[in-house]
Amino acid sequence: MGSVKDLTVLTTPTADELGVGKFTFSDRYSVFDWGEMPDHIPGKGQSLNMMAAYNFVELRKIGISSHFTSLYSEDADGDDAFDPSEPSDTMYVNLTRVLSIENDYAEFRKPYQHYLVPLEIIYRNGAPKGSSLFKKLERARGDEKKFREILDSLNLSEEPSPGDFFPEPVYDFTTKLESTDRPLTDEEAQRISGLEDPAFGELTRLAQQVNEFITERCEQVGLQHYDGKIETMYNHGRIELVDVLGTFDENRFLYDGEQVSKEILRQAYKAYQPDWVESVSQAKKEAAAMDDSDWKSYCKKKPEPLPEDLITLVSQIYQSGANLYLGNDTFKGVPPLKELIPELKKQKEKLTA
Repeated sequence: MGSVKDLTVLTTPTADELGVGKFTFSDRYSVFDWGEMPDHIPGKGQSLNMMAAYNFVELRKIGISSHFTSLYSEDADGDDAFDPSEPSDTMYVNLTRVLSIENDYAEFRKPYQHYLVPLEIIYRNGAPKGSSLFKKLERARGDEKKFREILDSLNLSEEPSPGDFFPEPVYDFTTKLESTDRPLTDEEAQRISGLEDPAFGELTRLAQQVNEFITERCEQVGLQHYDGKIETMYNHGRIELVDVLGTFDENRFLYDGEQVSKEILRQAYKAYQPDWVESVSQAKKEAAAMDDSDWKSYCKKKPEPLPEDLITLVSQIYQSGANLYLGNDTFKGVPPLKELIPELKKQKEKLTA
């Protein structure tokens, strides 16, 4: 299915009925859209799976439906769907149809009973270090009109600094099924989604509810929640959540001023292997100029494994961070997150030395 989790189809969806499948979360990771990197993060898969399952279960309690059914079997749900004392790397989910986007999304204008909505709804509460906002502002510098338009879209009166929160969360649409995630206006998003009002309006409302839930949970345990996304399906007149949300890969979280998302790994590659990072950037530009989606074929370098002590630290951060978020000692033998942050700061000092 992807570079970090695998999908097994147990029952294929039909025109009228959802199918059944299972996600298996691996210890693989991806940065800069590369796909599977040369090393793995032990415990990462279970950490992400348990966080995602927790979110789906808790959201269901407040009336927000999703494709999630259980951690343990394809026919379990309700009270037996999730036990934080039993770490698992697998969740069972309902599967919907994935329609073709050919002919300008013509399939989405047909009256299907259920399908994957071809959109991602991105929400941003602020701009942590590494946010694409700073690249966007830098590209617009010198063009006062464009620079101001970016700030106005975020309800900002002046340029933000890394770590700043916005006055209000910002919600945007991008494509889901195209080779790259393309930003969309609300009008274009509704056109390609195949959704009429009020179903289309439900997308932003769901993103707001999910954002509020995750932000509140983070405040309860001492994390800061900067951004994330949701994906959805249309299911017999309802809009329901799909894929994964509220994890250290899908969202950006900070603890004691330090990012505990996979941004740690991005910054490590920038410091240890800047030539590879630059090669990726150049390859994407060359492929775009040739209108070729296979940008990796233009890349002249490949990534090498990161230092073993850094991988061990990141593994502990994933597991300890999951313990904190779940409010449970799910992953045994890892130090509390507050004890790992000083070591993370030392690692960052090494990266910038």
